[in-house]
Amino acid sequence: MGPLLFIIFINDIISKIKNSNILLYADDLKIFRRVDNVDDCLKLQEDVNALINWSNFNLKFNVKKCAVMTYSKKIYTNIIRFNYSMNGESLSRKTSIKDLGIIFDPKLSFVEHIISICKSAYSILGFIKRSGSFLQSPHSLKLLFDALVRSRLEYGSLIWYPHATYLLNTIEQVQAKFLRFLFYKALAECPSSVRENF
Repeated sequence: MGPLLFIIFINDIISKIKNSNILLYADDLKIFRRVDNVDDCLKLQEDVNALINWSNFNLKFNVKKCAVMTYSKKIYTNIIRFNYSMNGESLSRKTSIKDLGIIFDPKLSFVEHIISICKSAYSILGFIKRSGSFLQSPHSLKLLFDALVRSRLEYGSLIWYPHATYLLNTIEQVQAKFLRFLFYKALAECPSSVRENF
């Protein structure tokens, strides 16, 4: 009943937003709108104020966890920089933000996200390689790779799938490293007569 009661408790928050779009997932809330001038900024601030008014009688917002992020193809210096606030406290402006496990940046290039997941994948791959001496079956190693490494690399890929070749290669290098490890491990366990043919 917990999640259902929580959703019922906060469901009316949507009706408070008049000028912006809203995304609501569990206790995670985002409001957004296209900003072409200062009037658009003021309308967005008006919706932030409406959320604060709602929170005075319901759940309180943790202002330190709230932030502003601007998505634009424009040069960073040409972006309208409005000082949004909650309860008189200025909201920090982020250049990247993690949302549901995916790192978003202002250009939606996802470079930082791809670098992050590759670092994490290499770390887990190192664990598999160190543990590989105890596992004789290549099938077991592949299962470990799929469960612990590949799942990290593929999580949310519909959103961040890269269009640049160098980013695709960065991801592919993780799998290539595992395949080399698997090949040499399988080769080491082959009879010497078979190894001589390679």
